[in-house]
Amino acid sequence: MNARPDVPVFLTQQPPPRTGAQQILQEAIDVQNARAATRDTPGGERSMARTVAIFAAMTDIHLSEEEGWMFMVALKAARAAQGAYNRDDYVDGASYLSLAGESAGREPKPNEPAS
Repeated sequence: MNARPDVPVFLTQQPPPRTGAQQILQEAIDVQNARAATRDTPGGERSMARTVAIFAAMTDIHLSEEEGWMFMVALKAARAAQGAYNRDDYVDGASYLSLAGESAGREPKPNEPAS
């Protein structure tokens, strides 16, 4: 019930709460699991290798899988820096950074001995 009938309801509603870090991380995990069910593999959405290959064919610019994920982190950081708070920017950013870390763990860096 609107406590102030003279004011439209949307003006009296509070903005959604900003959530804690663990909640954002858990939501990122939940999103990855949901994408796994509808997209790539049981391990989750792993489309960046395909994405950077397509990008290389289009532009002749070759990114590693990790660099592709880091590009997406940068995109989400740029979006988070403008406009109102949008939780999705942070959830997706956390997810992309975790995927970059996963890729980095598999791909040797230049001048790094392969293990």
